Amino acid sequence: MTTIRSALAALAAMMLLAGTATAQTSESNATSYLCEQCNEDVIKLYVEPSPLQKLVPPGHTVLLFDGRGQVLVIAQDCPQYWLNGEEIGATQEVHMWVAIEGPQDMRPVVGAARTVPTMTWFNLFTGSNNARSREIWTASGTSFVPIDSVFLEPPGPERGGRVILGPEQIFSWRVKSAVLSVPFLGVNHDVYERNSAGDVVLNRIQVLLNVFAHDSPGILEVVGGMGPGDWIAPGTYDVEVHSFFPVWARASLGVDPLE
Repeated sequence: MTTIRSALAALAAMMLLAGTATAQTSESNATSYLCEQCNEDVIKLYVEPSPLQKLVPPGHTVLLFDGRGQVLVIAQDCPQYWLNGEEIGATQEVHMWVAIEGPQDMRPVVGAARTVPTMTWFNLFTGSNNARSREIWTASGTSFVPIDSVFLEPPGPERGGRVILGPEQIFSWRVKSAVLSVPFLGVNHDVYERNSAGDVVLNRIQVLLNVFAHDSPGILEVVGGMGPGDWIAPGTYDVEVHSFFPVWARASLGVDPLE
């Protein structure tokens, strides 16, 4: 019975997110709008901040945690994905964000049992294996890199995942789960990035997370590097992994942050 109730709640939450996307997240000067349902692993690692600060535009400062910068590597396997109202089919994506200083304000998320303060990031890398997705993103001024594939093992006490960015860039992770008893967690992300014209724009992303595991200790193995710059070299790293099965997200993309 609990499983049935959880499934019904998840379905209702997804419908609410889709139905209120324009009301809660749209910006009048956005270039695109996104709505998606995905399974997701988020890998959190801490690295030397100097290479990261070189990638962040002037006026933005890398947020330090015990003297190190925090990077999120987000691996998504999305069976449902809409851009500007067009359903474009199953999509796999990878995002790499560095934490930067921001307001940490509170914004309500429909369907959330608990919501955390807004998190602010600068986008280092975004890739997709869906050609139509890349086409729409490119037309809106955002650079999406082609990737090969994302593989996420199903939820369990020990699991892992693998991302193939290209023939010579692969990373994988193994993790032991630390289960968090929050079924629906609300998160707001303000993600800054440079568009194809070189201007800094803002993506406002609102997410409802069905949390399977939180801050689970794991090992990340990097072959051939990850993304732009020299912020991480090939090798193995201690990481924390969050697992969400699934997430529902909606976003206003390419917003002018000055308006």
